Amino acid sequence: MSDPMIEIVKPSTMREALRILARTSPRALPLGGGTQVSLFPTSAKVLVDLSELALAGIRVRGGRCEAGAMTTLAQIAASPRIPAALQAAVLRETNRNLRQQATLGGALAVREPGPLLACLLALGAEVSLEPGKVVEGLDGWLRRRLTGRKPAQLITGASWNSKQTLAYVDVARAPADRPIACVAAAAVVKSGRLGNVRVVLGGAGQPLALQLSPARLMEGVAVADLDRTMEAAGGVIRAPWVDDIRGTAEYRTAVAPILIRRALAHLLSAGA
Repeated sequence: MSDPMIEIVKPSTMREALRILARTSPRALPLGGGTQVSLFPTSAKVLVDLSELALAGIRVRGGRCEAGAMTTLAQIAASPRIPAALQAAVLRETNRNLRQQATLGGALAVREPGPLLACLLALGAEVSLEPGKVVEGLDGWLRRRLTGRKPAQLITGASWNSKQTLAYVDVARAPADRPIACVAAAAVVKSGRLGNVRVVLGGAGQPLALQLSPARLMEGVAVADLDRTMEAAGGVIRAPWVDDIRGTAEYRTAVAPILIRRALAHLLSAGA
């Protein structure tokens, strides 16, 4: 993206931005924090700066937390409206300098899977898209994005149920390293038991894996049931791990049940 002929435009309204992005020649792409520009296709000759569209900010209303697409990862990590576990995951996503610029929209659109997306998937987050004020579940959006079938729509934000409890745990070679494997788990904790459980396995650059069968076994679980539940769940935990410079698929498979148990214990402790 070092082509000197690339044009950067800064629309002041959503309508203007969508009009420019709808053009096929020259091709235009949205520009958020700019940390992923090197991943853009060389066919893009116009970048649409979204900074004037009031897409930044975090608020809670109607039992849902809403974050705009231009909200930076640093703002997410610092906001009192964000669950502590999600803040911790954002800190594991990338380094401090990049967090100042990288945006939520960029993470949803082009960033490789990691702790942030694992947490949002566990929370059952929804993605807001324009045109048409479309709302789509993050799981469906990611399936389309990661298979190259994502719609030509602009991400304007994401939201999730703020009444859930979230836990995030990971393992890495060193505290400052990106995680070899991670687990994000969300649930409604009532009377010391888990309900509406969602568990996601992931890691830096690893495919995200929503654990539907294990989660069903975790419904109604209390602290005293954790060991017995994990014995039953161990046989149905599945993730498409891949070997990389951080660790092997075999290691990730072995550590996943341990991380899941820790995450469930954190959920029950936080909800007590």
